[in-house]
Amino acid sequence: MKKSFFQALRILLSKPPKRKETSENTPAQKYIRPSSDTEKLLQMAEEPEVAYLNKPLYDSIDDTIAYIKAVQGNCFDLVIRQMHLKNAWDKQRIAVVYISGFSDKKIIDESILKTISDNYRNIPKQDKQDSTFDYFNNFIMTLSSVRNTEEFGELFITLLNGDVIILVEGVKKCFLIDAKIKNERAIEAPMAQVSVKGGNEAFNESLSTNVCLIRRRIRNPHFRMEKYILGKKSNTSVVVMYIHGVADPKLVKEVKTRVEGIDAENILDSEYVSFYLREKQWTMFQTIFSTERPDTVVASLFEGRVAILVDGSPFALVAPMLFVQALQSPEDYYMKGYIASFVRYTRFVAFFVGLYLPAIYISLIHFHSELLPIDLLLSIAGQRNALPFPGFLEIVLIMFFFDLLRESGTRMPTSLGSSLSFLGAIIIGESAVQAGLFSSIIVIVVTITAICSLTIPDYFLNLTLTVLRYLFLIAAILGGLYGVTLASLALLTHLCSLRSFGFNYLSPYAPFSASGMEDSLIRGKINKIFRRNKNISAEYPY
Repeated sequence: MKKSFFQALRILLSKPPKRKETSENTPAQKYIRPSSDTEKLLQMAEEPEVAYLNKPLYDSIDDTIAYIKAVQGNCFDLVIRQMHLKNAWDKQRIAVVYISGFSDKKIIDESILKTISDNYRNIPKQDKQDSTFDYFNNFIMTLSSVRNTEEFGELFITLLNGDVIILVEGVKKCFLIDAKIKNERAIEAPMAQVSVKGGNEAFNESLSTNVCLIRRRIRNPHFRMEKYILGKKSNTSVVVMYIHGVADPKLVKEVKTRVEGIDAENILDSEYVSFYLREKQWTMFQTIFSTERPDTVVASLFEGRVAILVDGSPFALVAPMLFVQALQSPEDYYMKGYIASFVRYTRFVAFFVGLYLPAIYISLIHFHSELLPIDLLLSIAGQRNALPFPGFLEIVLIMFFFDLLRESGTRMPTSLGSSLSFLGAIIIGESAVQAGLFSSIIVIVVTITAICSLTIPDYFLNLTLTVLRYLFLIAAILGGLYGVTLASLALLTHLCSLRSFGFNYLSPYAPFSASGMEDSLIRGKINKIFRRNKNISAEYPY
């Protein structure tokens, strides 16, 4: 019995014998129409790093279709329709290639194929030219959005972008016709950069729509846009835009050089591009501004900056970025100057309070209690009596809980997120004080810190502020006010060393610039602000 058991176990654990591949088990090639070079085409297309970007098309439709199918791997949504065009004195074989679900079949049937067929049927014989390509290009392809190419690289990029490919027998070029289905998110209000007054439009994931949102606001013939294809595998469209004569030519050249030098496998979002564009220096701060508002991008372009749009991303990049930009809001330019200046001062104060308040509290309680008034010190000591945690651990725990609440509110639906965070903070804070876990003064300190953080307009600076707050808290735990002072000097030195495309990150404060101060802590007069930023832009050559 035991012997038979071990024999059965050995059979179960042993590897099954390899089955020889027969013609029934080999990869199916029956979908590829055979031709003289089909095997060679399949071998080339199955290479891991196929160099088809500059590969010329074949003059045979069969060879071109075989290569397309081989590279695409016989995808089920790849549609190839072959047809013969006829008239009274001639006939011509063509093929229509497109991706099902990506291209509009109604446009293909009613506009493209019908137009091509009617034109070929009605063309006079005397208009027949020697070159088949010129014949089709001048008389048959009369649609408005027709391009042509002779390389497989552009063919695949255009095909996967939703366009229709027209192949003509005997021609080493193909025609590219726009027939994309317009499936995109509607233009909605900004979610991350909310403004009470002013424009209420935000970018979406469509590159063409985002370009139109900017075009509509800049009616200037000197507005320039250059398109790049980035990502060896994703082939993502990226647009660099600037205003000629306003942007510094050196800045424009530097941005283009960095964009052209991006060597990435995939580009899925604007932050991928930002990662490759920023200076090779370690920092937690954003050195390339990210915004979802078209009016912010337009204002930056008129200041002499360069904007970058990425297909599939609802956020645009703006370079160069200064630190002061993160504390400014588009709404500042839609109200009176003295009101906007007061609001900006409030944000700057809130930034420093949100950064220093927990660290200063710990420093005063544990190291420099003699600096506190005696009544306040006795009140704090009375509240801390019989608490289970030391002061530094107490504030770290409650700060962590508040950050968790904020993060959970961000991930929840918009209608529930803000109310959940607000009510959760009140309930947890009150319950923790009543249970004797935390003192009421700690809850007050952390609540003020959280409120100050919420006044920061830029989401990424808010995240950076959260990390810095913990670092300053560690410095306060280790060295009190001396540790906080050393941390402040280290932070200031780091900010002074940062560059954004060669520009000083702390400008106009370090180095000081009087002209730049017109739109920093204060918001100067509109007629001065809307002039070109002398620290960034060039003079008009016209």
